[in-house]
Parts: sequence; C-alpha cells; structure tokens
Amino acid sequence: MKIHPVLYFFLYAVVLAGSNGCTKFPDPGTIDEPYRPAADTSALQRRKMLFISIDGVSADVLNTIKPAFIQELLAKSKYTWNVAAAPKPVTNAASWASMMTGNDTLRHRIYDSTFYATPVDSTNKIPVPVNLTALRHLHNKSQSIQITAIAPWYNLVHTLLADANNRLVTADDAATGSQAVAELKTKDPDLVITQFISAQQAGIQNGFNDGSVADALRTIDGYIKEMVRAIQQRPTYQKENWMVLLTTTQGGSGLRNDANVAPGFMIAYNVRFNPANLFTLTPAISVRKEDVAAQLLYWFRTAVPSVVSDGRVWIDRFESEFYQ
Repeated sequence: MKIHPVLYFFLYAVVLAGSNGCTKFPDPGTIDEPYRPAADTSALQRRKMLFISIDGVSADVLNTIKPAFIQELLAKSKYTWNVAAAPKPVTNAASWASMMTGNDTLRHRIYDSTFYATPVDSTNKIPVPVNLTALRHLHNKSQSIQITAIAPWYNLVHTLLADANNRLVTADDAATGSQAVAELKTKDPDLVITQFISAQQAGIQNGFNDGSVADALRTIDGYIKEMVRAIQQRPTYQKENWMVLLTTTQGGSGLRNDANVAPGFMIAYNVRFNPANLFTLTPAISVRKEDVAAQLLYWFRTAVPSVVSDGRVWIDRFESEFYQ
C-alpha cells in the first residue's frame, strides 16, 4: 500500500517530536579516570635482594663438596659454573670492585685493599677512573632504598660499600651470618650484601682441596640457610619478591697474580624460577663477575648507566617467571 506524501511527512513529524520530548541530562564530558591499582599491589611488587659472596671458592670446589642447602637452592635458580676469570692481577679487592662497579680490573684499576684506583701512569696525565658502585646508582635513583653491608673486611664495608645506609663490620663469618639474620628478622632492608671469608682463608693456608675448605663451606652453607629462612619467616614475606644472588670473588685463589684461578659460580635464586644452567641454554649466557652490578640495578628497576661498561643484565630474560 502506498502512503500519501503528506501522510508520510506527518508521521515523521510525530516521531521526531517524540524523540525531542525525551528528558535531557547535562553532558558530563569525557571522564578520564587514571588506573588505580589495588592497595596491596605495590607491596606485592616490592623487590628485595640478598647478595652473598663466598670469597675464593671455585665452581669445581663447590660442586665437589655440594653443600646441602645450596643444592636445595638450585632447584629454584638460574645458575652457572663458568664465570670467567678476571684479568690479572687477581685479588679480592679487584674482584669486589668488578662486582660492585660492573667494570673489569683493567677499567676500574682497583687492585688492593685501599679500594683506591691506581693511576695509569706516574705523570697522572691519564685521569684516574671515578668508580661509582651499583649502590650509588641505586641511591641516585631513589634515596628511599635501604642497603645494608655486612662483612668482616673493614675497608670493604667503609670504602667500596660506603653508600650502604647501614654498615656492619663483623669479627668473622659466624658474626656475619648472625648479623644478617637479625637484620632480616627485625628491620626492613631492600638490599643486604654479605661477605664470607673462612673458606678462602682455609684454602690459602691448607690448599683449596683440603678438608678444612669443605668444613668451612658447609658451615657457610648453614649460615646461608639461616638467612634464607629468616627471609621466608618475615611477616611481610608474601608481599615481597626476593632474589638471592650467590657468587664468589674468584675461584680457588687468594693470592695476587695467582696462576691457579679457576672459573667461579653464580646462582640467582627466586622462588618462582624454573631451574636452568645458563651456560647450557641455547644460546648460552656467558656470565662475568661484572654482571653482579647490572643484576642489582635491574632488580631494583634502575637503568644500567653507560659507565657500567662490562656488566650485562641477563635476569630480564626470565622476567615472565618472577614478575609480579
């Protein structure tokens, strides 16, 4: 049936009038509400780290003795037994400087226990390098990060690790372990740095294949167990994401220019990690002691600056496992 044009226009007018008769509300405009995470999200993402150096113990020695708790950590770790030997001279001071600055010995030029860089030449025409540690880079980003350094080596604590908020010089490994446990139980540090020296002392005195080294290493293993248990018993543990980074200064050596330096080890433990030997991955990840500084910075979401020339981040390759 055809509708007369006049009737068609009438019906259209009725419909239009009805629509114009609807109640109108003021236009609120565009509402751009920023994302606000749940109150606990930031706490759940709070990263913390326990760094442990067992000075002077090679990967071969560690794997021969197989300390019980370290073996337990491996089930949730990315690890390697092939940390490259550093350029000579090989000293504990040089190795600690490499770990904390992210640069090798030839670049940072720290060789002895003064922890001062040695000039390149006697005329001083070539500037002495300014060695900023990962601790300084972390504080440059945020003064709120709380760092504790615990070690029996006075110069290490008060020179290389001087940027730590809390510096504790201990009498021996037993005191280092107990101070670290107390710190983890009663305070709220973000980064705890510890040094254990008794295995290296035994090796220098008796040889690194001596039973005294095994005894010392097993005792240190017990201290490490106590520290990790203290972390797990923290009342805020479920709102924290802990990394335990365990390594050595240089493998099987404590003497300057020692020709018997062996590959070291590095173990990165996180409760969410699937175990993996970094050296046997495809492609393999080659680890250096200078990488310690880079991992510290990455873990605390701090960009690795250009002055960290030799250390490389590799923890980020496994971010899907630990990220929260």
